[in-house]
Amino acid sequence: MHRDSVPKPLVQCSVSNGNAGPHDHRSDARLRLDPRVLVFVETSYSHLGAKISELMVHTRIKYKAEVSGKSLPVLTNLDKGKYGVIVFENFNKYTQMDKWNRELLDKYCREYNVGIVGFVPPSEETLVGAQLHGFPLFIHNNLKLKNAALNAASPILRLTRAGETVWGPLPGGDWTVFSSNDSTYEPLSWATHIGEDLTMSEELKKPLSTVIQDHGLFDGIQRILFGSGLEFWLHNLLFLDSLSYLSHGQLSLSLDRYLLVDIDDIFVGERGLRLRTDDVAALLATQKRIQQVMPGKYFHHGLPEENLGDDMLLENAGSFMWFSHMWNHQQPHLYDNVTLLEMEMVLNKQFADEHGIPVDSGYSIAPHHSGVYPVHEILYESWKKVWNVRVTSTEEYPHLRPARLRKGFVHRNIMVLPRQTCGLFTHTIMIEKYPGGRNKLDESIQGVPKNGSGRYLFEKSATYFDGDVVPRRVHALLPHAKLITILISPAKRAYSWYQHTRAHGNQLALNYTFHQVITASDTSPKPLRELRNRCLNPGKYSQHLDRWLLYYPPQNLHIIDGEQLKLNPVDTMNDLQQYLKIQPPFNYTTHLRYDPKKGFYCQVVNGNHTKCLGRIDRIF
Repeated sequence: MHRDSVPKPLVQCSVSNGNAGPHDHRSDARLRLDPRVLVFVETSYSHLGAKISELMVHTRIKYKAEVSGKSLPVLTNLDKGKYGVIVFENFNKYTQMDKWNRELLDKYCREYNVGIVGFVPPSEETLVGAQLHGFPLFIHNNLKLKNAALNAASPILRLTRAGETVWGPLPGGDWTVFSSNDSTYEPLSWATHIGEDLTMSEELKKPLSTVIQDHGLFDGIQRILFGSGLEFWLHNLLFLDSLSYLSHGQLSLSLDRYLLVDIDDIFVGERGLRLRTDDVAALLATQKRIQQVMPGKYFHHGLPEENLGDDMLLENAGSFMWFSHMWNHQQPHLYDNVTLLEMEMVLNKQFADEHGIPVDSGYSIAPHHSGVYPVHEILYESWKKVWNVRVTSTEEYPHLRPARLRKGFVHRNIMVLPRQTCGLFTHTIMIEKYPGGRNKLDESIQGVPKNGSGRYLFEKSATYFDGDVVPRRVHALLPHAKLITILISPAKRAYSWYQHTRAHGNQLALNYTFHQVITASDTSPKPLRELRNRCLNPGKYSQHLDRWLLYYPPQNLHIIDGEQLKLNPVDTMNDLQQYLKIQPPFNYTTHLRYDPKKGFYCQVVNGNHTKCLGRIDRIF
């Protein structure tokens, strides 16, 4: 990170803000329910449904996912309910449920005192004051919001604490807010509208309810409705609190948290990148707020002011909890001699003893988690003998990814904890060296922004447009995506693909002419037939577009004439920007210039130069 740009948290959580402590949702009543969640998802691949499932896995909450629209699963077992909370990824699927299933589900909720959590999805149609079907509740959607705050009086809050405001824009520009005069509804969180329009209604100038609680006074069923998904980090906490509240504490998570933040290689940094005294002072100030963990062959190997930082660390060694590492920062799995491995550990131990560093925590980390899993037996043997290690961690068990499925295990009486990393390492502490830069780091902390937040996310490919199952899969993941298709003459497209494969060294394309490829018969060798099909089949545009339009409305499809894009890219791209409502628009006039040698427009770089892709013999 830049030394003159100390990162500040977006929210400074108070240790005590005068509000009541966390609510205990446990009930004295005899509950006839299993501590399990039934999640209705739109499809098996839907984005929010996957987010909900991942959160369940992370928090070890038992759940069952069902695709909406099918018959209801069995809800009871003898006289006991199988689910303590019902979750709808798309609350419209609940309000529009057929009469039989709706009555059956509502009866189950009333009889077993089961609550419902629903997410109101974004819509292409902007609704203003529209009534939610079947409820005395009104919604306004497709809003951009900022500055989220919580209702401190809400009994739902447990993990989440009120008293502060999350300042700044909230992720996404398609929020839904709620309003009602019925006493059954109580806001759980608010935000304010982003806009300076003088014609804006008085309602939008007030705090807007983004999450609302239905106390069940209307029909005997308690519900909690969210006006956006889980991209906003606060909604993850509120969702978990909602599960706790509606399950009467059966799905409550423990409030005890054991945070172990490892800062590896404290003396390993290169000259110019090491800690200085002001850095250590900042670390000590942080230590007063949350306990940190830190680890010396590399001691005093920095610039003079950084060496002073090393000294200051040792002067305050008692303020930190330290753990053992490896003297040479060598990976343990490279050792096949237990004596040599123990000698490396003993050097580290001697350094700690000489400098008064307390290292009796029973915790250790191997460089790069080497030897922890897969297990390197002599590492565990040396750990026990030299350090009496009882606890370590790794991100490798049982697999590195996905991170949410990492687990712990015990080997030789050493507990191996599942470990999470933030991507900051000794070699990436400078922001320009962080993979992806500051934007990528910010996204990992705040979540990936949706289009409309000033950044526009897209994916482009020419290889799966004609896939039979692709439209269904894409719609399951991105149901509101805008589709951009660039079409040229099918004959030119076929020849362009042929040249593309030749440019990539495809031996088949190099050995056969274009005419031989496209006229290959069904008795030709299979590789030649496959190349023929890849040249010709994607050009059956109407057939493929009909398949996409089974899943997306026509207004979500924008077709670009490839010839116009080639001949007049500025106007073509301006039309696309207008369709996508990109603000502020990008000025293509100053970034594209016709190159007479290439025969097409190229990107303007370094003032007067152009950068061109492709070869002259490619048609498109």
